[in-house]
Order: sequence, then structure tokens, then C-alpha cells
Amino acid sequence: MINYIHVQKQIAEKSAEHNSPVYIALVNFRKAFDVTEWNAVWRALARRGVDRVHPELIDMLRRIYESSTTSLLINSCAVLLNIRRSVKQGDTLSPELFDATLQIVLDSAEWEGCGLKIGGRMLSHLEYAYDVMLLAPTHLVHQKMLHLLRMLLLKRDLKSISRKLY
Repeated sequence: MINYIHVQKQIAEKSAEHNSPVYIALVNFRKAFDVTEWNAVWRALARRGVDRVHPELIDMLRRIYESSTTSLLINSCAVLLNIRRSVKQGDTLSPELFDATLQIVLDSAEWEGCGLKIGGRMLSHLEYAYDVMLLAPTHLVHQKMLHLLRMLLLKRDLKSISRKLY
């Protein structure tokens, strides 16, 4: 994994060297999985295709996450509770599920005219675990990219995440 602080430093150095401004937005999605709508996760996994995620595996994951129960013992009386939101603490699968969902959003973006020209190619964003770094040459493009990301999150049933962008 590339150290994003190192990349930011290199971008800032090149910006100063070429006397061209750069606008960077670091969007942190660390707490986002807990508020991600389940339908968005299942659709994202299905869109990855059978070669990457088998439909039976998606169905099994859906049942695990949507049909989980736990019980509490209160004054010697067992109470059964349905778990409807969030994931278990330390769940190793949740980052992968969220990554699949976020990747669908980022891949569907029309980043044309956005980003920085580096080595003859346009670089609009970089991804690091739960962080996405948006790169823009002007404030106007920077705002356009944030707006585009917010609209895509809304379109993909990720409304609760999109509210945190403004």
C-alpha cells in the first residue's frame, strides 16, 4: 500500500515546482460502513460478477448480516434480540464489503475534466483503505468533484454517507 502522506507531499512539491495550484480533499469513510444501506452492499457485490463474488456467497452474507440474532440474560430471563444494523466489532469482512460498495461508486463517476495531469494521464482520485483523496487543479473543479461524489453516493443508496460531505 502506498503511503498517502508521501503521495500528498510529492504532489505538493510538484505543484510548487511547476507553480500550479492543487486542491486536495481527503474524504474519510472510516465510520461509513456502519451507516451503509445493505441493499447498496448486495448490489455492489452482485455487480462485481460471478468470477469475483459467487451469488451463493452473496446470499449467505446477506443472511448473516440481515438475520443475525443475539440473546441477553436479564434477571435470569433470556431476551432474544434481532441485530438489524452495523457489524460486529473487529469484523474482518466489513472493510471488504464497504470497499466493494465504494468502488462501484468511484468507478461509475465521470471524472472527465477532473483531476491532475500527471505523466500524460489524468489522476482524479487515490484510494487508501477507508480514505479517498480527490485531486483538482482549481477550486471550481474541486467543488465539482465533491458534488459529483455526493450525487453518486445518493444515487447508490448511500444517503447517510453523502450527508457528511458538506
